[in-house]
Amino acid sequence: MSKVKRKKKRKRPAGVVLFSMIVLGLTAFVVFRFEALAGSAWNLTGAGSGPSRSIASDHKVGYEDSTFFHLEDGYILKCGDGALRYYNTSAQPVWEKALHGQNVEVDGNDKTIAVADPTAGDIFLLDKAGKIKAKKFGLGAISNIMHPSENYLVCRMIDKNELRIFDGNLESIARIPMPDGEVLDIDVSSSESLIAISMFRLENETYHSQILTYQMDGQPIGAINLKGKIILDIAAIDDKMIGVTDEQAFSYNIKNELLWEVDLDRVVKKATVSEDGMILLNLVKSGEDLTDPRPDNVIKYIGSDGQSINEVAIEYDIEEMKRANGQTAFSTVDRLYVLSEAGKMESILDTGGNLRHFNFIGRKFLGVEFGDRLDILKMD
Repeated sequence: MSKVKRKKKRKRPAGVVLFSMIVLGLTAFVVFRFEALAGSAWNLTGAGSGPSRSIASDHKVGYEDSTFFHLEDGYILKCGDGALRYYNTSAQPVWEKALHGQNVEVDGNDKTIAVADPTAGDIFLLDKAGKIKAKKFGLGAISNIMHPSENYLVCRMIDKNELRIFDGNLESIARIPMPDGEVLDIDVSSSESLIAISMFRLENETYHSQILTYQMDGQPIGAINLKGKIILDIAAIDDKMIGVTDEQAFSYNIKNELLWEVDLDRVVKKATVSEDGMILLNLVKSGEDLTDPRPDNVIKYIGSDGQSINEVAIEYDIEEMKRANGQTAFSTVDRLYVLSEAGKMESILDTGGNLRHFNFIGRKFLGVEFGDRLDILKMD
């Protein structure tokens, strides 16, 4: 058995002990004060007792929690316990509809909400008051739905391996056959002008990434081949497509003509494209060049025009990050942080390691989902 040597404690002079206690106290005060100030940006009740607005998840003894929250600008949809419930940002229930089936697919916009049974392929369109505007039954298995506006609904049909495009009355507009390969992402522009599909293939031990673009009537625009690169995120923004790989950020117009590209000079740990076309990157140094004076870990912003906007040094291992309305939210194992566009720390929330997801709800709120509830936090 190996022996562990223990260092003998030496008694410090009284003056040193007193000085250490003063420094420790000041440090603790500064840290506490900083996090208290940061926490004041949340809408907290009482003496920091927690968020004032929460929606409870549905729990049943012996069953896994199957509640699903969908966040939109100005409202929240809760699916679970056999019902679809609509809440406002004050966490007040507005209406509910009975659901048949364990899981549903949901997507919404500022006017209408689409709900689908992914197994049977039953689809409903509702207005924000809960009134059914259109319905269609028995389309077959659906993997996801996208409802960018009241005029269009896009569904991926599993059995036939195709995209279906419907109008606001659920009348069929077009079918798009899906090519072979793994689908990474599908995005539809809110301007109703572009559908972008990112694919991944492995051929002869070489991986290929590809982006396929279509008009809303199903007509193909073309394909963008990115050999040897891994697509991390794409977004259809108005009449252009913005994306990021493990090596580059880029943008193409609606004719698949390259508008700009930016080579990334560090390792990409996380990447996302926000709804306004801003690219948000978490970059780290590879560690091979010890003389590199740059920070080891940063959040970098690239605008929709390809221009670098800002770079903020951080000391956190980011698990998820989102951006909206000039603010960046990112999570670590046990905390959620919010930065201003200038990189100033605005808010810190202790999540206790139980955070599931988070996202912005319009311009004023952030939804934070835990295992037993969704907290709605008001932003300053």
